[in-house]
Amino acid sequence: MKRRLHLIRVRVETLGVSTPPDFSDEFEQLAREEAERLRVRAIELRARSERWAQRAGDLAAEAERLEARVRHLDELLGRAPQLRLDLQTQTLQGQQLREEAVRILVEKHGTRQPIHYREWYGLLRDQGLVAAGKDPVATFLTQITRSPLVQRVDGPGGVYQVDPVAAYDQARQELTVATRELTAAEDALSAAAEQNGEAESKVAELRKAQEKLALGQRRLDAILSARSLILREQLSAA
Repeated sequence: MKRRLHLIRVRVETLGVSTPPDFSDEFEQLAREEAERLRVRAIELRARSERWAQRAGDLAAEAERLEARVRHLDELLGRAPQLRLDLQTQTLQGQQLREEAVRILVEKHGTRQPIHYREWYGLLRDQGLVAAGKDPVATFLTQITRSPLVQRVDGPGGVYQVDPVAAYDQARQELTVATRELTAAEDALSAAAEQNGEAESKVAELRKAQEKLALGQRRLDAILSARSLILREQLSAA
């Protein structure tokens, strides 16, 4: 095994690809301690972000309560009850738009319930939210199709649904395949190095496999984060 690793290191260095250097025991201990410190800090920050998310939910609920009182007073004064507070209108884009779209659909329509994207956008408008851009509906459609939780439903065009379970299963399968491909690429590079063969193409394949694995991990992380958000919303509404 040591000879195998040595051959890989020599061959990759020849190709100009950097490999991890040998570290002293002292450095490795410091690195482990730093990794543990950062891990604890990350846990603290995530817990704080969840508390802020809960606080944001409480504030939004209070704003809705006050807005309901305003509508009631408007009705007593003979004003148009359908008017909304201008301050409640918010323009969204990118990830924030995707997250809010999924959250609202799950809250108002449930999961695995097909809905046309125009009707879905109407749910956002009812909450005082609009998509950015010259054509907000087109922006909305583009963004929801980029969400890993959203699936197109077979049949009439423009119909979608949110399916966190299917999205998670698919992401896990993709990550498993990417892991296998990375292992195969590593073995292929090792074999080429031991045989003193051409390893440049194997290095390229290894990098491609590493990128695919990283992409799959980011996709799975995004799905887990979205599922956690949905779960918190459901628990808050219960």
